[in-house]
Amino acid sequence: MSGQSKHELYLINGGVYLHLMDNAEDFGYTLYDKETMRLIYHGRLDVSTVCEHPAQGIFNAARYAVFEDYGINAVTVEKVPMDMLQKLTNAQLDPPLDEYPMPDRNCTMADVACMGYLKDDLLPVSDDIAKELDDRTVNLDCIYEGILKFITGVGKKVLIANNIGMLWTSVKGMETSELSVLTAWLGILAFTLQIYFDFSGYSDMAIGLGKMMGFNFPQNFNYPYQSKSISEFWRRWHITLGAWFKSYVYFPLGGSRKGKGRTVFNLAVVWLLTGIWHGASWNFILWGVLYGLVIIIEKLFLGKILERIPDFFSWLYTIVLVILGWVLFDTADIPTALGYMGAMFGGGGTLVDNTAMYYLINYGVMFVIGTFACTDIFSRAAEWLKEKMPLLVNYSTPIAKTAIMVLSTAYLADATYNPFLYFNF
Repeated sequence: MSGQSKHELYLINGGVYLHLMDNAEDFGYTLYDKETMRLIYHGRLDVSTVCEHPAQGIFNAARYAVFEDYGINAVTVEKVPMDMLQKLTNAQLDPPLDEYPMPDRNCTMADVACMGYLKDDLLPVSDDIAKELDDRTVNLDCIYEGILKFITGVGKKVLIANNIGMLWTSVKGMETSELSVLTAWLGILAFTLQIYFDFSGYSDMAIGLGKMMGFNFPQNFNYPYQSKSISEFWRRWHITLGAWFKSYVYFPLGGSRKGKGRTVFNLAVVWLLTGIWHGASWNFILWGVLYGLVIIIEKLFLGKILERIPDFFSWLYTIVLVILGWVLFDTADIPTALGYMGAMFGGGGTLVDNTAMYYLINYGVMFVIGTFACTDIFSRAAEWLKEKMPLLVNYSTPIAKTAIMVLSTAYLADATYNPFLYFNF
């Protein structure tokens, strides 16, 4: 980066403003406050819930943008009323401002995010947990919240993942040449729901147990099937795994700060390793490589196209690729995966058969429940009820959670099908 630019930091409405000057041209970035950015980075706060920007209404915002490396929202501003800013002095900064990296006018927003005054606040998740080993709070509220979260995870795993997973087990055991189109799609859709509720269910159980003991583990799944790009999907799916690869592989390789070619190489390495991490088989390696290829293409040009087209089509593009990816992820080998994909698009020669109708009738209710439960519809409805009818929510929540736990326990006592998908990875 060039050393020609001047840069100053300011506080404004609890946020941090970075002011840059280059060739007498003012420009800058207004960022969320550091604590908010830390919560967003660790998955504890969804950026979509941060409705009002700290500096909104003060600056003449030109456009919104995203720190892709961190998932931090920011506003690029054109006009800066300097009299409304409280300048940060060297005494308020550690290290002093003069020791911070000097950006130039062509630096990316990711470059700005990586500068020293933010770096120390974007700590790896493990650092947060390490701090809580010595300094954490355990009280009745924490225990209560932890119990509710744990029961939510149990319900996801036992009542949804296990039930819908039996369909996938049955379909996967059939010859791909005998599958009708509808049977093939029902099978892989069942696995699409099973793996989400299995993984997120165990994550919620871990978060709940941690909360009971005073640990604040980060959110690990943020409604990934609502994503409108593959890049967004992986910012919402297995968030802690993605954060680990960013912190210990992508950023040490240079992230996106060393040019387009190096960025492509870094992404390719990360996704090759992601595939290998899931298992030492060609299916997983190809699965990781293909995801890396799609993300690289999105980063180069496709992402901008997806932002301009209607949301439904960008979502459809994403969910179809994710579903096809799950075929590769959970079949025995690559030929089997290709045969199954062929059946999904008519390779078996039959569109609908009696087997498909049988599965549709028997699992239709589970598909409806699972489809709605993997979106934020229920959580938004709960928030609305909490705001409008808080007493009803306060009294009904423990009753509903108790019912979920009783049903889950009864199911486990009588069931013979209880796969542990998360354990495999």
